[in-house]
Amino acid sequence: MDHRIRCVLAPSFGDIFSSNAVNNGLLPARLEEEAIEALLACLEAGGREVTVDLEACSVLAGESRWSFAIDPVWRTKLLNGWSDVDLTLSHAKAIATFAEADRACRPWG
Repeated sequence: MDHRIRCVLAPSFGDIFSSNAVNNGLLPARLEEEAIEALLACLEAGGREVTVDLEACSVLAGESRWSFAIDPVWRTKLLNGWSDVDLTLSHAKAIATFAEADRACRPWG
C-alpha cells in the first residue's frame, strides 16, 4: 500500500494474507493460472496497462478480459473503503431495532 499497489493478482493466496490484505485496503484477486500466464505474456509483448475493475470483478489487459471471484463482504469493504467497524456500523439501524426488541422481550437485561 505504501507503494500505491492496490491489487495483487495470483492463482492463490493464503487465508491470513487475503484477510490482512483486505483489512489494509489491498485487493487479493485470484485468477486461474492460465489467465496469469496470458496476462504476463501480454505485458511481456509490450502491454502497459492492466485495469482491475472490482465492481465488475474483472481484469482487462489489451483485448483480453478475465473474471475473478471475491467474497461479497470483502468486495463491499474494499468498494467502500470500510474497516470491520465501518461494516458493522453500516447495519446500525438493524442493530438498534434488534436491541430495542430485545429490551422489550427481556426488560431485566
